[in-house]
Amino acid sequence: MEITEKFYAILNWYTSRISRFPRQARILIGQPLQQRLFITQDLLIEAVYNPNREKLLKQSNICLDQLRYLTRLCVDQKLLSLKQMQFVAKELNIIGGMLGNWIKTITNRAGISL
Repeated sequence: MEITEKFYAILNWYTSRISRFPRQARILIGQPLQQRLFITQDLLIEAVYNPNREKLLKQSNICLDQLRYLTRLCVDQKLLSLKQMQFVAKELNIIGGMLGNWIKTITNRAGISL
């Protein structure tokens, strides 16, 4: 599925950046960021195969918001440049749009209004 591939690219991009964080920042910010990245990837993959995917997708959406805030923290702490943040923000917004469309499709099929 396209969304899992797109998210994998962000996971890969972030992993190489986090490994370059200073030790203390890698522990305090990098570890929670990387955990959230892996959790999000797991949720998206599980949603592909699970027929009850709406809850998984909504959890993924929450994770995306958490990633946005962690990214902002990385910029504020000068761990990522503004240009890097703009790149990630754009990619996360694209993924968020894909995720929103997927959720909308599922709820429309089930006849549920948001």
